[in-house]
Amino acid sequence: MPNNIVVVESVSKFLDKLITMKEQAFVARRIELLKEMGNDLGPPHTEKVRGKLRELRFTCNKKYIRLFYFSPQQGQLIIVHGIAKKSNKIPEQDIETALRRMNDYVIGIPREAVHWDILSEVLFTR
Repeated sequence: MPNNIVVVESVSKFLDKLITMKEQAFVARRIELLKEMGNDLGPPHTEKVRGKLRELRFTCNKKYIRLFYFSPQQGQLIIVHGIAKKSNKIPEQDIETALRRMNDYVIGIPREAVHWDILSEVLFTR
């Protein structure tokens, strides 16, 4: 059964700024894989970062792209932060940002967010 994926606004802006349509399509395929497999998707596609925070990880056009997410309940995944960088190591600042956004979501601090199915239609059908 597919998972419900929610993307916070900062991540949708990050996805919109990816340089090429090839990169956007590549990201879309990876998110669709996460949607289909959920927490059953393991290495090399996903890794545990800290606590409940995980990363969807892949390389495209010599960039290491990381989307940080967590699962607040069965069948739901929330993508809270995204980065593209030249090295494989995750900067501590980005881990802290993702953890803060995850914790905000858990305690109910509102953040603008959109369901992946809607976002993918907007971003990838231009």
